[in-house]
Amino acid sequence: SPDGEQILSGDDAATIWLWDRENGTALRQFEAEGAITGLAFCQRQSN
Repeated sequence: SPDGEQILSGDDAATIWLWDRENGTALRQFEAEGAITGLAFCQRQSN
């Protein structure tokens, strides 16, 4: 969120916002179909 408290937030329109905690800007916006019941994160490995 813009205050740096949340890294993810959602709303009633099934939209998920991914926030940059450093500067409070939205990095990505995801649209979901129906109810969101869980989230999974995959960390990319850098060689």
